[in-house]
Amino acid sequence: ALPISVTKQCIFIFMDICHIIKLIRNAFADKKELVDDNDNVISWHYVELLYNLQEGQKFHIANKLSKNHIYFKNQIMIVKLATQVLSNSVAEALLICADDLKLEQFQGVHATVKFIKNFNTFFDICNTKNMYDRL
Repeated sequence: ALPISVTKQCIFIFMDICHIIKLIRNAFADKKELVDDNDNVISWHYVELLYNLQEGQKFHIANKLSKNHIYFKNQIMIVKLATQVLSNSVAEALLICADDLKLEQFQGVHATVKFIKNFNTFFDICNTKNMYDRL
């Protein structure tokens, strides 16, 4: 709630979580690189690398990443594509590539993983009817 200084009444703001998650995905993909509060690079390139690896190997590391998730501009309004990119399954697949498979091109992915996991959690919290749901 935000108090208004003139009337002393509060304004309540309700976020449209579906719109916000699409905006975050769009900014992430358009800017290609973001920087976190510790000056670590958050890179869309890792998501593209994961997609290319999975397509080249013809298997997915327990995620739904597809061509539609990477080249989403013609389907920009589809919430599912945004939430599936910013999902724990994509974050975990990136970690597997970096930490378990020790693929050189995924070294430095940890800030990107944290970013993705934070927005997955944010979406889950905002997309629930019960305050104890999914905690």
